[in-house]
Amino acid sequence: MTADEYLAGANMTAPKYPVDPSKRPSRPPGSSGTAAPATASTSSPAAVGSSSSPAPASSPSPAGGNSGDRLVSKTTSMSLHSSSPSPQPEESEPAKAEVIAVKDVKYKFTGVRQSSYRYISGKPLHPSTNYDHLKDLSLKMTGECDALAVSSEFLAVPLNKPGGQIGIIPIKNMGRQPAKLPALVNTGEVLDFVFNPFDPRMVAAACDDSYIRVWKIPEGGLTEDTTEVFLKLSGHRHRVNLVRFHPTARNILVSSSTELSEPTIKYWDLTTGKEILTLTGFQDQVFSFDHNSDGSLLAVVSKDKMLRIFDTRAKKLIRVRAF
Repeated sequence: MTADEYLAGANMTAPKYPVDPSKRPSRPPGSSGTAAPATASTSSPAAVGSSSSPAPASSPSPAGGNSGDRLVSKTTSMSLHSSSPSPQPEESEPAKAEVIAVKDVKYKFTGVRQSSYRYISGKPLHPSTNYDHLKDLSLKMTGECDALAVSSEFLAVPLNKPGGQIGIIPIKNMGRQPAKLPALVNTGEVLDFVFNPFDPRMVAAACDDSYIRVWKIPEGGLTEDTTEVFLKLSGHRHRVNLVRFHPTARNILVSSSTELSEPTIKYWDLTTGKEILTLTGFQDQVFSFDHNSDGSLLAVVSKDKMLRIFDTRAKKLIRVRAF
């Protein structure tokens, strides 16, 4: 979907793909790709051995739970060591377990939190699949920045060097990295950066000099530092703290800035390099924003502890919630 189609009112849901790259060509977008886990069936209360006899209702386990009403089912004890075969039950309606209510039962806290993920552990990949020996990484990025951007072809990391440098690593170049990563050199400090979901070689950077710089990485990656900017967007009056690409409309970039007094969010058409939308009405700095699945609405969280939802094309605030 192009920028003109988006402004005209068209909507399109972003496609979904599996996380495993080897499975992406074999499944259509939106499919889950995994079967629902099988649930364990409950055992029948019928006797297993020939010498089984009814047993009184067991008391509730002292581990876990809160005091209050509890339902305890009276079951039949089973003998698993019978020498003679057990008789086959006649076909009839299954016997219903007798249920009794237990009130005001005190439980003892054991200090162990039960979890279905308790015995699950991860397996690390081979070191050859890592990206090692990354030097001069910047540790001063703002909390709004992810500090790592990834496309299908490249990794981008911030570098602690003058000029606001973004190091570029080809995805296929795993293992030990060179001492000096080739970088995109910005004039000002980089506050945020993100790849274009429609173009794996395009990356946008928000800088503290009020400019947004859009870069095009050459095919195969960088061999040395570069200052050749593909597009330089100007329109904000203060530092740009966030940039995001639209999820369904091609070449639409969204940015936010404090603008000295009244923060704004701007939409840019990268095919023309011009501003197409501006959202206002924020009382404090914008911390984060994101679109819904079809890109028609925008949710914004700001420092004034307010969540605002906009109909972007109508420039209309449709919902506000404090938290």
